[in-house]
Amino acid sequence: MHQGEAKDFSADQRLAAVMLQAAFRGYKARQEVKRVYGFEARTLGGKSKVMMNNQSAKEIEQARELVQSIRKNLPPFDYSVKPDGYPGDKKRIKKDAQKLENGAEYQGEWDE
Repeated sequence: MHQGEAKDFSADQRLAAVMLQAAFRGYKARQEVKRVYGFEARTLGGKSKVMMNNQSAKEIEQARELVQSIRKNLPPFDYSVKPDGYPGDKKRIKKDAQKLENGAEYQGEWDE
């Protein structure tokens, strides 16, 4: 088959291609984050996309400080812009920083 020729692919083949592309893009994004910020995200690999928490308390604190320093250098986030396809009648409220069940911290707007 030559470039530009059409071929019918099964749903399984299309899904496999999408998953392969997503894994490769994630890999390249993690490489770029490590190159630019010196921060390394570790995953369990394989089919699982669960982040591993195998970092020491010191490493976690260093990562947290790095994220906060990056955040301070970002311009203010414009909360008034609604994502494409977002229902116009849905209301959002701004909340202070929240700690989620998985330990992640989130600050921003929430749907009512």
